[in-house]
Amino acid sequence: MSAEYKTLAAVLKVLRDRRVISSKGHVMPPHFFETGQRVNTKEYIKVLDTVVKPLMELLPQRVSPCVSQQDKTPAHTANITQNWLKANLKDHWPKEIWPPSSPDCNSLDYFMWGTVDREVKKQPHFTLASVRTKISEVMTDKNREVVIRACKKFCLWIKAVVEKGGDFIK
Repeated sequence: MSAEYKTLAAVLKVLRDRRVISSKGHVMPPHFFETGQRVNTKEYIKVLDTVVKPLMELLPQRVSPCVSQQDKTPAHTANITQNWLKANLKDHWPKEIWPPSSPDCNSLDYFMWGTVDREVKKQPHFTLASVRTKISEVMTDKNREVVIRACKKFCLWIKAVVEKGGDFIK
């Protein structure tokens, strides 16, 4: 595995949990953690409070409600995090209703990360700064109509998952 690939994979892994996308085409700029920083519950809530929530509040009213969906990582499922989300985000989905395997049920995993990964890998990156810059460009330059179409397709995807009783679909 090349150093370039390891750098890209590490950045994408860290970035994956810090995102906001709306069905009206809004995409939150990425938030990067320091190299080696451990994202525990305290750090996760700090980012929610200082980055994610303020950006969600900037979205036009017509975008609301914003539904908060997490995955099952410990920082997301911790009671303190769940309590913060319930108190601070109007339409948070508690962990009890998340699908047991939710990558297929998350619009960012369904659409955005494939796009970011494909675009970033089009050119070689030899520094962490280069990878971060490209990720930021891809995320912030995303055509709103493309995001809206992807969210509409995602709704159809979710409907198919529900019709299958939560089982995986092809």
